[in-house]
Amino acid sequence: MLIIVWRLSLRSVIVLLILMATLRGLAYNESYSQRLRAFLNTPPDCPQPCFLGIYPGLTPSDMLDILKHNPWVAELDTRRSSLGIATISWNWSGQQPTFIDASETGGIELASNRLDYVFVHTAFSFGDLWLALGAPQKGIAAQYHLADYPAHYFSLRTLASCRNFWRSRGTLIIKDQFMPTDYDLPQVRRQVCQRG
Repeated sequence: MLIIVWRLSLRSVIVLLILMATLRGLAYNESYSQRLRAFLNTPPDCPQPCFLGIYPGLTPSDMLDILKHNPWVAELDTRRSSLGIATISWNWSGQQPTFIDASETGGIELASNRLDYVFVHTAFSFGDLWLALGAPQKGIAAQYHLADYPAHYFSLRTLASCRNFWRSRGTLIIKDQFMPTDYDLPQVRRQVCQRG
């Protein structure tokens, strides 16, 4: 009889510990998701798409001036083409949010001296983004998995990996043009996994 009571007590304690760990994990994830949503939301006074105060319509010199005065940005670099500045890139200062992978540069691609897109390497995964914002509205899977969030004016590009589909970190691309293909998770996942 004592053994039965001991076994039931042990099982109850194990179930209680699992429940507590699950609830703590959910609370952490919700807090992380809230902070990620706040990071991804554009200030209302910045025309979309906007990141670091950079938005379409600014000249390259305006963009450089904004970046020079941003505390997240350390060193700036520009690459030129026959049409003017083609790329602006920067190293991070260490003051940027933890959602940014500071070991990689951030950058702006220009087309005919106009903003094409801003790119930032992330320290968050596709799974984190899904939990924070839900399913992407558009996207494809080929060499890369591209998850488009047109309502937020960005895409997340990750390497197409079946094994790390949800855990893949990638590049946040802030832009205003997106894939025409609606996002279909089963189809995208199947395409990614067929590639290996």
